[in-house]
Amino acid sequence: MEKIRKIASMDGFVSEKLDILANGMVGNIDSFGNYYISDKIKQELLTLKKVKKSVYNNSAMCVSNELGIGEMVFEIKYDKKTVDGLATSRLYLHENVYKINGYYINTIRTLIAEYKAPVDDYLDKSFEYYNVVLDEDNAELDQDKYKYLMARKHYAMAVFKKISAQLNEMFDKFIKFKIKCLKELNSAFSKAVINTYNSEKKSIEERFLDENQDVVAYNELLDKAIEDNYAITEEFQIGGDKYFHAVEPAIERLAIDYDELETKGKAEVAKSLPKEDSKIISELEEEQKSVTKGGSAQKYGMVLNDTIIADASGVVSQPDINKMRDKINNIGKIIAKSEGRNISNITKQNKTAPISTTSNPLNKSIKKSTSDKIVKNEANATIEQDGMDR
Repeated sequence: MEKIRKIASMDGFVSEKLDILANGMVGNIDSFGNYYISDKIKQELLTLKKVKKSVYNNSAMCVSNELGIGEMVFEIKYDKKTVDGLATSRLYLHENVYKINGYYINTIRTLIAEYKAPVDDYLDKSFEYYNVVLDEDNAELDQDKYKYLMARKHYAMAVFKKISAQLNEMFDKFIKFKIKCLKELNSAFSKAVINTYNSEKKSIEERFLDENQDVVAYNELLDKAIEDNYAITEEFQIGGDKYFHAVEPAIERLAIDYDELETKGKAEVAKSLPKEDSKIISELEEEQKSVTKGGSAQKYGMVLNDTIIADASGVVSQPDINKMRDKINNIGKIIAKSEGRNISNITKQNKTAPISTTSNPLNKSIKKSTSDKIVKNEANATIEQDGMDR
């Protein structure tokens, strides 16, 4: 199977915001591409009953189907190295993001909790702490214990349903502008992107694409072609940089239009919520504002640290940090402008800001930070292999 490498957003984090809503993810994203899960939801995820399914190396995979909102996948990762006589285990939530109607899947892996215990019995104690069992049972579930989790998932999907009809028109203008820029540039890079897009489109459109309904998916496919070809050679990198500069106005317009649409959709959905759910969602929205102002979160896509970047096969490369930061600062200003914020000091304030939107396909790798916060990506299908004429 083909490996799809994930980089940070190419459209002002609009696609990432849509991913969260469309897939009913339990977390949220801030203006800088940080993905985070509320502490209240983390606590509920911690207590949720999980069934152990498999063990691989130092990880145990568990699932939970208790809430009736789809299977939730968890990973428990063990580290037997002791500090002060204690070993550590960590609980992660895996959330799938379906791209191009399921042509490939990105898996977002988020730390939920950590447990320390003496090494002799810390595995059993970890299972107990994370509420892991070996077999499912039919015990009645107290859904009130998971009200934040349930409210967040239902709210996300309701907002997506509310705004989805207007997304095609918005993305249709966007992708047409991008294709126009590629054709006008007429560079080795743009020609390669067009060829890649046409070839893969022909291969998958019968099974994964509907030309009348799936403009967002076509945009995702075009972004994949851009990622696959960026910086293959120095000539391609120069061509790619010219392309990203050309599409900046469209990125800015899309970010503004989408934020307006999402805000309106959220307001309409909020009016129809039960009183208790409305209170919960208000709490979570307020928390998002505080996170955006400087709270801790993991990066949704790649992050920029002075550390190595490793791809899915473990091949390591060292990025040009200064060049990447220049690109990041540029797009950061575009996003901020769309939200009416002033971040002229973004370089000083956020030395490890995420890869930018317009200028960001800097590396086709998967970032592994020292805290193991990663985005893993797997293609789940490849079919037989047409036109750029969207």
